[in-house]
Parts: sequence; structure tokens; C-alpha cells
Amino acid sequence: MNDLKIFDCGGQLYTDSREVAKMVGKDHAHLMRDIKGYVDVLGKNPKLVSSDFFVPSVYKQAGNGKENPCYLITKKGCEFVANKLTGEKGILFTAAYIDAFHSMEDTIKRLPEKAPNESDWRLIRSEAMKLNAKTKAFKAIMAAAKDRHLSAVAAQVYGITTMEGLTGEEVAALPETGKLYTATEIANALHTTAAKIGKVANANNLKTDEYGIWALDKSRYSGKQVNTFRYNQHGKDKLKELFSA
Repeated sequence: MNDLKIFDCGGQLYTDSREVAKMVGKDHAHLMRDIKGYVDVLGKNPKLVSSDFFVPSVYKQAGNGKENPCYLITKKGCEFVANKLTGEKGILFTAAYIDAFHSMEDTIKRLPEKAPNESDWRLIRSEAMKLNAKTKAFKAIMAAAKDRHLSAVAAQVYGITTMEGLTGEEVAALPETGKLYTATEIANALHTTAAKIGKVANANNLKTDEYGIWALDKSRYSGKQVNTFRYNQHGKDKLKELFSA
């Protein structure tokens, strides 16, 4: 026996008469005839409302789009149908519809107080697609940053600023790096040249995360971006110490 499909329509849970017919091994036209008889009987009692059990509906036939009648059946309606069945079929159908409705009810309880409508779902899907595209773009940008051998902080800054340039939106706050100094700035303070600062830094293995970051700068001689080491305060102090010695 197949699982019974339950759906929400206007805040009420239903299954489809076609689903029930398949589950109980009955021709749909015969089940429709039986349900119509149930509805006629229910209509004779003013205290009973047939739509609490069965709601007339239509479905479009695959291929030609022709509309055919069916019923939306509530949990009470399933109980009505089950009570008319005997033997194993009745037992199995009762177990199936109770389990299916309870499962859907539990699912709804876990949803937010205001469940999204179809318009909300379209917006959610659209935003998810945009987010997925942004995520792919950011991964590509970060891969490019890795290829440039930038420091972790510099790669993060590069990724964020590049994404913001592409999207025109604020992506995230830039990481705190503290004051950073170029080789030229330190050279001017120590009355030497940027070339000598670089030579001493390389000789003493100062171009590491402890002393600064690898960043991107515009080349002095072209429009290309080149890797440049920016020194933090610790790096500046270390170079001053080495030059003083």
C-alpha cells in the first residue's frame, strides 16, 4: 500500500479522492459514486456539514487538460471511507490515513507561526538562487586570492571588496588590521631606502603574518596589481631595531 499524500489548502488538510481510490484498490469513478451517496445522506442532517468530510473539486487530465471531478477528503472523510471498508483493506487504510495526517500535522507545528504563501516561496527561491550565485562568485574570488599568495587577512579584504564592487552591496565588515606601513614609509622614517628595507626583511624572514600582511598594490609602472608586503607596528619596530643594530 502506497503512502497517502496530504496537502494544505486554505489552512485545512486534505487528501485527494484519486489517492484514496488507489490506496483502497477501488476504481475512482466508483469511489466518487460512493462519496456522492455519503454527501447526500449527510445533507439530510442539519447538524452535519458535508464539507467537513468531502469537498467537490476538479483536476486537469494529463495530456488534454480536460477537467474531471474529484473530491478533497479531510481526515474525517477518510474515517468515513474507512468505516465502510471491511477486512484487511479497512485496517491498512485506517492506519495509513491516520499516520499521514498526523505526520503532516506535526510538520505544520514545526513551521513558523505564519507559513510562507506561494508568493513568499517564489521570493525565497529567488533569493536562494541569488545567494548561490554570490557564493560561487565569492569562492572564485577567494581562489584567485589564494593564487596571488595573499595573507589570510588580505585575501579576506580582497574578497569582500571585490564582491562589493560586483554586487554594489555591502557584503561584510572588513577585518581589523591595525595600522600598516609600506616599505617606503618605514624607509623614510629610518632615513634609508625601500630596497634596503626589503633586503633586511627578507634576510630576517620578516615577511610573515607576525610582522604584517601580503596585500595587493597597483604597480608603479603599469595598471596591474602586484603583491606587496605591508608591515604592522611589530614589523616596523623590528626593522627599526635591526637598523639600529
